[in-house]
Amino acid sequence: MPEASAQFDVRQVTAMIRDMHARQQYEQARDLSHQALSQLPNNAELLYLAAVSEMMSGRPDLALPILEKAMAIEPNNVQHLRAVLASLKALKRNDEALGVAERAIALMLAQPVGLEPAAIARRTVSHHLQARPHNIVHHRRSRALGELTEMFLNSPGYHVDDLARLYLFYDNISRALSRGVTGDMAEFGVWKGHTAKALKGLVPGRMLYLFDSFAGFPAGSFPENDRRYAMFKDCSLEAVRDFVGNDQVVWRPGTFPATAEGLSDNLRFSVVHIDFGSGPGTGAALDFAYSRLNSGGVLFLHDYANDSWAEVARTADAFLADKPEKLMVAPDKGGTGVLIKR
Repeated sequence: MPEASAQFDVRQVTAMIRDMHARQQYEQARDLSHQALSQLPNNAELLYLAAVSEMMSGRPDLALPILEKAMAIEPNNVQHLRAVLASLKALKRNDEALGVAERAIALMLAQPVGLEPAAIARRTVSHHLQARPHNIVHHRRSRALGELTEMFLNSPGYHVDDLARLYLFYDNISRALSRGVTGDMAEFGVWKGHTAKALKGLVPGRMLYLFDSFAGFPAGSFPENDRRYAMFKDCSLEAVRDFVGNDQVVWRPGTFPATAEGLSDNLRFSVVHIDFGSGPGTGAALDFAYSRLNSGGVLFLHDYANDSWAEVARTADAFLADKPEKLMVAPDKGGTGVLIKR
């Protein structure tokens, strides 16, 4: 923020703070947010970002009164209410946290209904397989799911016909989080960022680690006469960053597993999505992520039951041969494998 300026662009400042969060520069984010609040003390978004900075710096006691002020300004903001819930849980004020959780659920249920099957039917030829599940009430009342469905329907053709994959994410991730599974998220193989954006939208408040070359498969992955040789080169880090957003994202561009170097040994995950496609990439991702996946966490392995990517299944089955878990196959377009960590 400009030094002691009387006027500033609040959107630019909030973007800077979110970028600091993505880089885990929480103390700097705290300083900038409090400096901005000295000029706009009743800006709910700045209050929220200041509270998140305090939370991520290990000071939930300081975050809570800031969040309460933000909630007084925007009493129906579910994102702020979730942050209040996280602060109360961190402070072990469990009875109060339960009340806040019930209020958050009530607010989410009161939000406008997202896209219904009839609307989806007009947008995709395989709509008879895409009807939104009604097994959980939140499928009918989740604004986040409705927005992500809209995003999938406006994405490349592959995703348009694979809403089952989005619903697979939603159901399993919601179940894991409802059971108190802790940890951040990771995606190995990002391409243009549509599933990354889905993960980020479904699990706000947790860091998302994104591993990809953002330039197609690493050299030597496939021979030049293989149809896969030139796939997934039609993206760039800059374009994907603009699409997904920087807040709560840790970008690790380059060839994996070298891009994992320097990460904390204490890094733990609640959700992992692997979509590297090649055998070596899948094996390296499993080797890195499996041991870091917390008990109850969910791992999605795309193309596990897809014969066009047979190396994925062979590699995964070999890796899990001596593990207590096995992959279940989901009936989405790519035959995603799903594993719940014991």
